[in-house]
Amino acid sequence: MLLIHKYLNANIMGIIFGIGIAMLVMLLFGGCGIKNVIVAEGSSIVAQQDTIKTMVSIPCKESSYDDVYYYRALGTSRARDMRQVRTLAYRDAQQRLNTKISDGAETEFTFKANVICEEVIINESGEYEGYVVLEVAKDSIRYIQP
Repeated sequence: MLLIHKYLNANIMGIIFGIGIAMLVMLLFGGCGIKNVIVAEGSSIVAQQDTIKTMVSIPCKESSYDDVYYYRALGTSRARDMRQVRTLAYRDAQQRLNTKISDGAETEFTFKANVICEEVIINESGEYEGYVVLEVAKDSIRYIQP
């Protein structure tokens, strides 16, 4: 009878100890992104951490693809001044159009581009992010003969 009593006391103490450790872990790590805390046999602790996946959409991205009739380019920039961010995004889009049209060749050309999308957002750090899509009709490009 004494052996059974000692065995039950040891078992109950082990369970209480395991629950105490689980509660301690939950208190310590409750706000740190741990979703599930599992106390396995042998008092080893296994923690499962949440994985956060966020879909990010890029402004003006849908309207930046070329087609049969037009070259298009998306320019982006980041700056503290809203006017500056628009200018930098426009220049970036122009450079991308130039690269796309020249295709690495040393030819000179002229074209008139139209802005088909322009968006400016403010990010978490207070900076402006600018997005500009320029479009040029393929048949309007004039190549300059050397």
